[in-house]
Amino acid sequence: MSKTSWEYEKERNSKQIRIVFNLDDTTDALIYHYLDKFKPNRTSLIKRLVYEEMVRWSDEE
Repeated sequence: MSKTSWEYEKERNSKQIRIVFNLDDTTDALIYHYLDKFKPNRTSLIKRLVYEEMVRWSDEE
């Protein structure tokens, strides 16, 4: 099984948010499913999804 690991950091509302991702084949398959539909850059897609989650988390606080 291939595995990709990367970190995403973002400062929002004076808070530093750091997320570490470990992507496995299942996650990749889901991402490529969306790539088939929308054809964005794969990393940009993940970052956009992460950012949307961070906004949602910060709104809930």
